Amino acid sequence: MDCDRSTPELNEHLRIAGDAPDKILEIRASYTNFTNNKTDKLSKPFLGFIATLPYTNSNPEQAKKWVEDNISKNAKVDINGMTFEIFANKEKLRTLVITPTK
Repeated sequence: MDCDRSTPELNEHLRIAGDAPDKILEIRASYTNFTNNKTDKLSKPFLGFIATLPYTNSNPEQAKKWVEDNISKNAKVDINGMTFEIFANKEKLRTLVITPTK
């Protein structure tokens, strides 16, 4: 499943990939900033919300806080069976990838 929301100021993209509705292999969300405002601040609400998507044994508050605390750098953490990874190596782009922990 792919979803996009675009305006002249931003693009929010969400891709959920899996073998079945109950077998998600990857969630990938990206925020692109087309303004001169701070990308970290602008991307936190969207990527923080995506981090709260429920799964067995999820901890939405911990996941959201981790995203908000690490939005400005490349970072990775495992939270209750899922790996959360932020890519922040482009000034105007932030990407969050969530996958089952191997």
